[in-house]
Amino acid sequence: MADVQHQNREAYLSAVALSLSRRFITLSLIDSSKVRGFFECKKLHFSLVLVVAIVRYSSASPEIALLPYWIRKIAARLDFRKLQHGCEHYRRRCKLRAPCCNKVFSCHHCHNKYTSELKNPKERHKMVRQDVQQVVCIICNMEQPVSQICGNCGVKMGEYFCGICKLFDDDTSKQQFHCDDCGICRLYGRENVYHCDKCGCCYANEKRGSHTCVENILKNECPGCHEYLFETSKKVTLMYCGHSIHVDCYSVRLRKNRTSCPICSKLSISREVGVKIKEEISH
Repeated sequence: MADVQHQNREAYLSAVALSLSRRFITLSLIDSSKVRGFFECKKLHFSLVLVVAIVRYSSASPEIALLPYWIRKIAARLDFRKLQHGCEHYRRRCKLRAPCCNKVFSCHHCHNKYTSELKNPKERHKMVRQDVQQVVCIICNMEQPVSQICGNCGVKMGEYFCGICKLFDDDTSKQQFHCDDCGICRLYGRENVYHCDKCGCCYANEKRGSHTCVENILKNECPGCHEYLFETSKKVTLMYCGHSIHVDCYSVRLRKNRTSCPICSKLSISREVGVKIKEEISH
């Protein structure tokens, strides 16, 4: 009798899994072997497709209410302490093991800031985040190979995850996406930006056909704060001369009536705008 009940339960779960997979699931987005290992160690022997279904669900999704209580508990575990951990750059539930110096940091920006301040110039270096192989789950402190789901405690270490860039981020309001042409993840949504092949970076759609192309324009440091612009998480703007700078750094210069480009010394804004700014400052 128990065997029959078990078979009926397995048939039911498989049917639910098949239905959900047809409607909602993208199998290629997660490390399925890692997820399967976690659930099997908990003795929950059901279809891998169902596991993927749970992984793809948020506990806040309306469809989750259609699933059994014990499945909803697993889904809730994925969102455990979401947005409560991270650094000034990213909200995430893991840290990265830097392959270059074997130290653990919240993100590659934190690593680069730390190493740039080392007294010995020979020790200063930058992390290549694509080379990261190990992460440490903040919830259970387990170190493990890079994956979106912790293989020990089952939390989702980042709501957004890119296996190429090794990027984890719980704050999906940034609308992250991976740009194949840039080779890294970008912000503000794929439908809202376009890639300029000559400049080698992405711009807002409003800039299409109106910006001054400069080859590899973002593969330089910001002239205001010296952060590498190509991988920055801050907003970048183009000056009238064609060079790029952080929006915040540029605003500081304009407030101080510095309208020339710090790179080429040409006027960084149109003459009409420059006159208007000077008039506002004088008043």
